[in-house]
Amino acid sequence: MAGNGGEIQWCFSQVKGSIEEEVADADIISCVEFNSTGELLATGDKGGRVVIFQRDRASKNAVPSRGEYNVYSTFQSHEPEFDYLKSLEIEEKINKIRWLKQTNRNHFLLSTNDKTIKLWKVAERDKRPEGYNLKDETGMARDTSNITKLRVPTFSPMELMVE
Repeated sequence: MAGNGGEIQWCFSQVKGSIEEEVADADIISCVEFNSTGELLATGDKGGRVVIFQRDRASKNAVPSRGEYNVYSTFQSHEPEFDYLKSLEIEEKINKIRWLKQTNRNHFLLSTNDKTIKLWKVAERDKRPEGYNLKDETGMARDTSNITKLRVPTFSPMELMVE
């Protein structure tokens, strides 16, 4: 949101739980990263969670343009660990998030704590394949010696899933 002199004014207005509750240490954001287009925003917190926000299309086209984002996906990236060789406890806190250059319709992002770097694929799926040759309609494995013809799998609509 632009201020008087054209400078950007930032505002974060999401609260987990009720306002009266005390903020848990695990819910404190430890890193933030936009993707190259600004359509996605990833945050990491001290609890090892990654929350991905997607830019709201209506706010993007509003005059003046606003940068409102809605939750797109949430997942647990890191868990607390213990390094037995160094006798050291490894926090789950996300230290850095980095989006990789997009080469297809999927997005990839790296997240790291003090020990481990993880690669995540962020993809949308709204269709699922059905009619496998090696499974029957109930999903049970078919006897391969009785298969006499091949079936072409079809794609059926399903509820949108972000994985």
